[in-house]
Amino acid sequence: LFEIASMPALESLKVEECCSLEQIPHHMPALKSLKVYGPNGLKALVNVPLLEELMAEGLLNWEGWPADGIGETTLTSMP
Repeated sequence: LFEIASMPALESLKVEECCSLEQIPHHMPALKSLKVYGPNGLKALVNVPLLEELMAEGLLNWEGWPADGIGETTLTSMP
């Protein structure tokens, strides 16, 4: 399993062909641009409040956007 450390000042992240990446860290409050190109193991995105751009492909294990851990899917964490 590959993990990306918490990076509170990071504004842009591009991930390419990282099959072992299952989630983006929860503590990336400044992230504005996320580009994920596959194939990859990303399952979900949570709490990315400043996200302005999202590009994704090859989400082989995608499960969705969990809502406060109660099993629902929502985009409200990315206004």
